[in-house]
Amino acid sequence: MDDYSPLRDLTKPIAEKPAAVLPVKKAPLYIPAAPLAEGGKAYQGASFYTAPNPPFGATITYHLKEALKTKKAARREQEQKLERESRDVFYPGWDTLKAEDCEDPPAVILTIRNAAGQIVRRLAGPGASGLHRIAWDLRWPSYRPMIGGEIVRRGDDDEGFSGGRSGPLALPGKYTVALKKRDEQGTTEVVPPTAFEVEPLNLAMLPPPDREAVMAFARQTGELQRAALGTLEALNDGLSQVANIKRIIDQTPTLLLKLRQDAHSLELKLLDLREQFTGDPTKSRRNEPAQVGLIDRIETIIGGHWATTSAPTGSHRKNYDIAAAEFEAALKNLQPLLDRDLPGLHETLEAAGAPWAPGRKLPQWKR
Repeated sequence: MDDYSPLRDLTKPIAEKPAAVLPVKKAPLYIPAAPLAEGGKAYQGASFYTAPNPPFGATITYHLKEALKTKKAARREQEQKLERESRDVFYPGWDTLKAEDCEDPPAVILTIRNAAGQIVRRLAGPGASGLHRIAWDLRWPSYRPMIGGEIVRRGDDDEGFSGGRSGPLALPGKYTVALKKRDEQGTTEVVPPTAFEVEPLNLAMLPPPDREAVMAFARQTGELQRAALGTLEALNDGLSQVANIKRIIDQTPTLLLKLRQDAHSLELKLLDLREQFTGDPTKSRRNEPAQVGLIDRIETIIGGHWATTSAPTGSHRKNYDIAAAEFEAALKNLQPLLDRDLPGLHETLEAAGAPWAPGRKLPQWKR
């Protein structure tokens, strides 16, 4: 019950509407302190009492008169109605079940825009009937790659110090949030934009022009992170494909063993390039200091810059220039390996009738 003010605004006329976004309180912009390992107990033990703070950011409260139902939920509701009336309930047909299996479930989407009308963030909200509350963390979306519906994080990422899964902080100012519904008919706006304000605590004392410059550098760094991490994932996928190719060559007697030497040669080139991204693994595995990779430089900028409301330092800008130059050179050397050499190996194996492997085109077959 830290904030029950929305209950005052949830009048009967508003509750009768299909959906409504209640007034959003002014959101203070700052960096939350995390003295005990991101706000948890850390190593203090269970006897050290802690309680969660209210969610950080702009808290958005909305009301849905009726739930967004999937086809299966609507069918079950109808079946339960028939059961209450003591009427027959028949097993659904195959077409009905297939339609339920292939359905993209309906969803509530909260679209946040800045004063210029630019979309800053899209948030998914609960679709059940009643009152719901969701917090926007005042950040742009993450630039990190996404695989299997999950944002890829490196093993040493720390949510509180490296920017975690979110993007840079948004600028203070006027914002709006609109509620949209997505279903089989498409995406429709149910509640028009509701205005709210993000206000800085002015601890950094940056004038508005400097804030714009800080945001520009953060977006610039985020774009470099997006490209570099995406390239690293593509490089790792290439190494995985080469490992499969080597195993296939070992198990296919009709293939020349020279192909395995070619595959290993390509593997060594890819490993050398990955070292430019992630650093020397040979020295680091043995706890010896090694030259940092360009990814570490990018994460150093993000961890030091995105976790503060101050301007980037000279070291941040220098690290950006170094990482950008290193990435440009690495990308130039990597492109022919992934665009020409690796597909060439796949084509050779396909022409020889070797088993299919991930990364190869559709198998060639004639009756």
